Amino acid sequence: MNKSGNVGKTTLTHNLIYINLAQRPKVISIETTNSGLDDSYEMNLDIKAAKYCRDVFERVLREDNIIVDVGSSNTEEFMRQLKQFDGAYSYFDHYIIPTIPGKKQGQDTCATINELIELGVPQSSLRLVLNKVNEFTESSVLSEFQELITQLKVFGYCITVALPDETRGAIEVMLGNGKKSKSIQAVAIPESDVFDRARSIIDQEGRTRSVAELSVDETNYRAELRQAQSDEQRDKIINIQLACALARTQEKYHQFAWSSLRLEETL
Repeated sequence: MNKSGNVGKTTLTHNLIYINLAQRPKVISIETTNSGLDDSYEMNLDIKAAKYCRDVFERVLREDNIIVDVGSSNTEEFMRQLKQFDGAYSYFDHYIIPTIPGKKQGQDTCATINELIELGVPQSSLRLVLNKVNEFTESSVLSEFQELITQLKVFGYCITVALPDETRGAIEVMLGNGKKSKSIQAVAIPESDVFDRARSIIDQEGRTRSVAELSVDETNYRAELRQAQSDEQRDKIINIQLACALARTQEKYHQFAWSSLRLEETL
């Protein structure tokens, strides 16, 4: 969830969280204006407006293994109902907050985090996903998310982000001047057009293929390209082949981010 829209929330729900959970969860999308989650995604999907949050709370209490994807246009109402039902925040194991570089996004993300903490959500239940990162270096991430870091500093918080490192495998970098005890755990996802390409690739059942699925596609598209009879067929095959190549790179980052989020070990 995030008060800010267009931060990659729906895309990450599909390609990072849902696909990596051993038991495929039910996904409830709380969205009324612009739901990116639809039947083209291979997920167990239920779409509700924020006014039905009571139904969502009941579902979460009755069933295990549910992802609730809150659209930015419904965040305020979702928060209001979390306050109305005392202690309802505890029905959720984790709150995952994707964000991207930008002044407004930094401000909205900080406001989302601060409101959740004021509700009583433990800091340890929060996870930040720094999306559309250009370079996996401390200086680059610090520069790209400076607004968010500055806003969090006002409340005494900082960010500890896990970054892949070619030499050491992984490093943890603290962004901001807060204490480690007030640090919010984060992971980073690189900028890539693999998601746009993946959305245009529909399987035989009419569903969008995930990055993970594309990354293990072993089809010999070079051979198919030689047999193509039209420019339209060639364009389609080339798009899939390039999407698979991008997906193999992107999926490595997704797997690193997934392991760094440490969600399953605390469920």
